[in-house]
Amino acid sequence: MGHGPSGVASVARAGGRRAAARTVRFRPHSTADRRHTEAVDAQLAIIVGLVALVFVLVGLLSKARGRAGVASRRRNARAQRGEAGAEALVAAHGYRICGRQVGYTGTVWVDGAPVDFGIRVDLLLERDGIPYIAEVKTGDLAPDPRHGPTRRQLREYAALLPDHGVLLVDAEAGSIQEIEFS
Repeated sequence: MGHGPSGVASVARAGGRRAAARTVRFRPHSTADRRHTEAVDAQLAIIVGLVALVFVLVGLLSKARGRAGVASRRRNARAQRGEAGAEALVAAHGYRICGRQVGYTGTVWVDGAPVDFGIRVDLLLERDGIPYIAEVKTGDLAPDPRHGPTRRQLREYAALLPDHGVLLVDAEAGSIQEIEFS
């Protein structure tokens, strides 16, 4: 289809032969048509932008999860190495290992009703006929008995198992601390 002067178009048939003279006149768009087209274009641009934003956010979340997974695996591997090192350390100090990852159940009373909870101690030990529970920690903060989460965990163990001694083992530093609360 070719355009002649004044918006007149002539239509050709397939094969290059001209068809009977037929003209089509193009009307310029009205202002309302142009506004409608611009509004549709703006909506389309917003939709495309939102879809692109979703893809970017999904990519960032995926990358962040991957990093968190790597960090978690590193922490777990460090803790496992720490527990293995702690076993050798406590054995070298005369403690006999009686159990690993031993679970106990406790009860707390909430508004007069019992609520059971569980704990899992890293090592159950014995030395000179005295039972001990040992909490193995690695890292910079966790092995410090002044560190709130560690102190509260040890306090809970001492309250739940009053006939056991409580040990805090820093596997990386090679230290064993006996913990008592007043």
